Amino acid sequence: MKTEEQAVWKVGREKSEREQGGGGRSADTMRALARFAAGVAHDFNNVLTVIFGYTDFLMERVHREGVLYAQLEEIKEAAQRAAGLTRLLMMFGGERVFEPVVMNVNGVLSTCEGRLRAAAGERVRVELELCKERCVAAVDPYEFEEALICLAMNAREAMPEGGRVMITTELREEEGRKEVIVRVRDSGTGFSAEALAHACEPFFSTKGDVRNQGLGLFRVYAVMRQCGGWVRCGNHEQGGAEVVLGLPYAEVRRERGGGGRPVPATAGEKVTVMVVEDDERVRTVLREALLIKGYEVVEAKDGEEAWRLIKEANQQVDVVLTDVAMPGMDGHELGARVAELRPEVRIIYMSGFTDDATLRSSVLTRRAVFLQKPFMPQQLIERIREVTGA
Repeated sequence: MKTEEQAVWKVGREKSEREQGGGGRSADTMRALARFAAGVAHDFNNVLTVIFGYTDFLMERVHREGVLYAQLEEIKEAAQRAAGLTRLLMMFGGERVFEPVVMNVNGVLSTCEGRLRAAAGERVRVELELCKERCVAAVDPYEFEEALICLAMNAREAMPEGGRVMITTELREEEGRKEVIVRVRDSGTGFSAEALAHACEPFFSTKGDVRNQGLGLFRVYAVMRQCGGWVRCGNHEQGGAEVVLGLPYAEVRRERGGGGRPVPATAGEKVTVMVVEDDERVRTVLREALLIKGYEVVEAKDGEEAWRLIKEANQQVDVVLTDVAMPGMDGHELGARVAELRPEVRIIYMSGFTDDATLRSSVLTRRAVFLQKPFMPQQLIERIREVTGA
């Protein structure tokens, strides 16, 4: 379907926005925002890791029916909302380690149809028209579903008196490249010229309401950027707004399990975890979380100190938990050295963001075990149990 006017928010291609029909100045703005977002997310995720840790420690020590427990739950919920915003920043900045699932997009749409109808409201009719081909793409199903929910909510706000939302899929091949196309069209008034020019920019809103964050289409853009896809916003020739999502088609491959087989902890033996983290506050909370669960802990403030301890023959280490972004020897280099010298040691990488392409590739192919900051203490314990078989 053709659109009378459209803006392409290119997130995964080499062709320029001007060639695609979008604005070069908008693209420069988005790239600058992406760099800023990545830097903010890194420090903020460390702060949130500390908040999650100490909140959990306190919640385990107070009565569940008391006022203090309820207040701690509020703190935890607020931190989770903040974590959602930093996740959005990382997706937009391209610095989030993406762990996708290769799946049929038609299946995602069918599964979340009920949520889409609820988001659109009682006055808006949601209709799905899914193609018969298997529209397979590598996506984070939760994030992709949230992007679709955002589009349904936008449609509801554009049609306060009610209307119709049509969601269609197709498998398209162009210039030897297959793409999964998802079209979301409503029967509202469509995009104004101003809205179209700034559609996917963060904090842009036409509602003039300070409570409206203007993050709906920005979230869609961030999700598609993470998936290596693109977003096109426009006005349909028959009326109403249309948002088109394009995803690279993914061949279905059977991946072998990564990270090596777990090394079972011997019954009665303590598991020793080395925590390598340059932020002292984060290192302290991780140490406390591990000690509470009965692990032996060795600390290192950077990669050089960790490597020196690992080389000592009398230093028993079963698991190395290392931050990725550190001054000097980073976590990826440390992990490579440890794997060569002590292959029996399991390595878990963690980061608030990372631009290490090699590590990203290893996570994608399940050859590396990764924890995305911020995380709860229980998530850390579960990952250690996973790699040790304990």
